[in-house]
Amino acid sequence: MSAIPFGEWLPDLPDLGNSATIAKNVIPSAASYKQVLSFVNAMVALSERAQGATAAKSATGSVFNYVGTATKLLELTSASTTWTDRSGTAYSCAAADFWRFVKFGDYMVALQIGNPIQYTTIGAGANFANLSAAAPKARHAAVIRDFLMVGNTWDATDGFKPGRLWWPAINNITSWPTPGTTAAANVQSDYQDLPEGGSITGITGGQSGVVVCERSIYTVNYIGSPLVFDIQRVEKERGSLYAGSIISDGRFTYYIGNDGFYRFDGIQSVPIGSQKVDAWFLNDLSPNTSPRICSAVDPANKLVLWAYASTNSGAGTPDKIICLHTPTGRWSIIEQAVEWLAEISYTLGYTLDGLDAVSASLDALPFSLDSYVWQGGVALLGAFDTSHRFGYFNGSAMAATLATGEVQPNPDGRSLLDAVRPLVQNVGSSVSVTPIYRNRLIDAVTTGTASTINAVGECPFNIDARYFRFMVDITGGFQHAQGVEPRSTASGSI
Repeated sequence: MSAIPFGEWLPDLPDLGNSATIAKNVIPSAASYKQVLSFVNAMVALSERAQGATAAKSATGSVFNYVGTATKLLELTSASTTWTDRSGTAYSCAAADFWRFVKFGDYMVALQIGNPIQYTTIGAGANFANLSAAAPKARHAAVIRDFLMVGNTWDATDGFKPGRLWWPAINNITSWPTPGTTAAANVQSDYQDLPEGGSITGITGGQSGVVVCERSIYTVNYIGSPLVFDIQRVEKERGSLYAGSIISDGRFTYYIGNDGFYRFDGIQSVPIGSQKVDAWFLNDLSPNTSPRICSAVDPANKLVLWAYASTNSGAGTPDKIICLHTPTGRWSIIEQAVEWLAEISYTLGYTLDGLDAVSASLDALPFSLDSYVWQGGVALLGAFDTSHRFGYFNGSAMAATLATGEVQPNPDGRSLLDAVRPLVQNVGSSVSVTPIYRNRLIDAVTTGTASTINAVGECPFNIDARYFRFMVDITGGFQHAQGVEPRSTASGSI
C-alpha cells in the first residue's frame, strides 16, 4: 500500500477518509508536522494569577515585560528573574476580567474596568499612574492612527457604557477634555456610542481599527475634523463573546464567534474552523470558562494560538492551546496548562555576568547557552504557568502524537497488516506505531499494542481487519512527521 500522509487535522469530519484524526503537540506546516518545544519557567513566581501580559521595547531598544494581576502591575527587565512591583495604587481586577496593555509611543498603557486607566514611560523605572482624571475607565483599547481608542467604558457622568468608544486628543493620551472640545490643544477628542451589536468585546488597531462587539463588527477609519472617525457597522449578527480570543496578526483580526473561529480582513469575516475544528473545540471547551480564554501570536512559527480550559480542566484553568498555522490554515492542539499567554513577548537578553541572577551554575540554567532566550529583543512565545511563573516555549521537544484518518487497504475486504514504516525525519529518541482497527464502521474500534521502530525502520504487526488507522507517538525531537507507509496483503472478502 502507498504512503498515507498526515494531512490536515479535521476532527469535525468522519474518521474514514479523514486526513488526520490526531495532531497533538505538533506544529502544522505545508507538507508535514513539526515538533513543539516544551514550556520552561525561568522567572520568580508572582504572588497571584497572571491576568494579562505583554512586552515592549524602550526608545533605546531595551526590553520590558509587563503583567497585571488582581491587585498589581509588575515589570520585568533584562538581567533579572524577579518582577518589580510598579503599581501606582492598589488595583481590583475581577477574576472574570483581564488587563489590556497598549503601547503608545514611549508609554505603556494598562487598563481594566476596575480602576482608572494607568500609564508609565517604558524604561523610566517609574510606577504606573492614573492617565487622566477626565479619562473614563475602560475594558479594551488599541492605537488607531495617532489616537488611543478605548471601549466598553465607565465614567462618573454616564456610568457604564458597554457600547461606547472614546478617544483623547490627537497624539496626546493624557488630554481627555469634554468630548467635542475644539480648543487647539484638545482638538478631535470625542466619543461615540455604537447603536447596535451589544457590548464591545475587543479593539484592534493600526492605520485603521476594528471594533468587535458581541453581535457586530465595526471598522474605524480616520477622516479628520469635524467627525474625526468614520465608524461603520460591516458585520451584523457576527461578533464575539470571548474577549480574550480577539487578536490581530498583520492586517487580520482573529476571534472566536458563537459558532467557531473567524478571520476578519477589514471587509468581512471568513470562517476558518468550519468543518475542521469548530465543533470539536466548542464541545471540548469547558462550560463557564470563557473569561479564561487568552490568545497570542507566535511570529517565529507563524501561529495564532488560543489557550482555553477543556472539559478535562478541573479548576477552569486553561490546559490546552489550539493553534492555527496562518500560511496553510491548518490546525493542531498543544496540551499545556497555562494561566496566560503573553500577547507580545520578547526575550530580555543577558550578559554572561547577568546569568548569575538566573542560576549559580551554568549546568543548571533552564535553557542552553545558545538559546534565543539569552538574546535580547527576540520575539518568542511566552506564557505564565499554573505556578504563576513566566517562561518561554523553548525547552526540549514535547512528546507528540499523530494519527492518520481511517483507510481500507483492500477495497474488496479485509487485509493482513504485516508492518508499518513511520515517515518521521531526524528523530531524537524513539518512534512507535499503534494500529487502531475494526471490521465494520458501526463497530467500536480496537486499539492494538504499540510497536517500536526496529533496525530496518519498521514497526512489525500481525493484525487482520478491514479498516485501519495508525497512531504514531514520537518521543524526542524531530524535524518532520509526514505519515506512515503500511505493508499489508488482502486476506478475505468478508
